[in-house]
Amino acid sequence: MRGSGVNTYRLVDAEGEGVLVKFHWMTRQGEHNLTSPTGSTARSSPVRS
Repeated sequence: MRGSGVNTYRLVDAEGEGVLVKFHWMTRQGEHNLTSPTGSTARSSPVRS
């Protein structure tokens, strides 16, 4: 699942120069999604306790 922060950060180097940054993450395992039939089955199944 991709991820990204909602916050913006200001990073400052040794000379005092700043830059605004946002961070985004990608998993090392890649993205995997349910197929449409599997998603429909999961959505319509009752929760077991």
